[in-house]
Amino acid sequence: MGDPACHLSSVCISCGRFLEAAGVSACPHCGEALDHVQGDHRDTGPVFSPKRVNTILYCEAFAPTVDFYHRQLGLRVTFSNEWFVEFALGDSSSLSIADASWATIAAAHGQGMTLSIEVSDLDGVRQRLVDVGAEPTALTQRFGSDVFDVHDPEGHRIEFWSRLVPL
Repeated sequence: MGDPACHLSSVCISCGRFLEAAGVSACPHCGEALDHVQGDHRDTGPVFSPKRVNTILYCEAFAPTVDFYHRQLGLRVTFSNEWFVEFALGDSSSLSIADASWATIAAAHGQGMTLSIEVSDLDGVRQRLVDVGAEPTALTQRFGSDVFDVHDPEGHRIEFWSRLVPL
């Protein structure tokens, strides 16, 4: 999220945290020697360059979840059928809600994932969510950023954040 380390690709196997700097001999988080670092791809680059990204949430509470993203968050529908709705998030990203009863992938009920969205007017976004009854959490700080969360009807956490200190 806002932590500069999150934008690197080296991860300490012992504690699972992102490493903040190259050339250190031990993990600054857990103290483990760095001869076990995995995933340092800074020299080779990514395996792919996405043209477009779509995150799909499989939901049992399909209709209320679609309504939440459309009416409360105000996302624009770009595709819809009886069991799948796609919303635009930007020029090259989207979020889809799939009815788990039609899909081959089970609903996770919001477990194990967070939608993390950086915005420029965090206070304004939070107030708009309060106004539409979305019940955002209090504003707090996480990883060097101001942040608040809101949950959709299926239980997925949506984290809205704004960086305190530019990278």
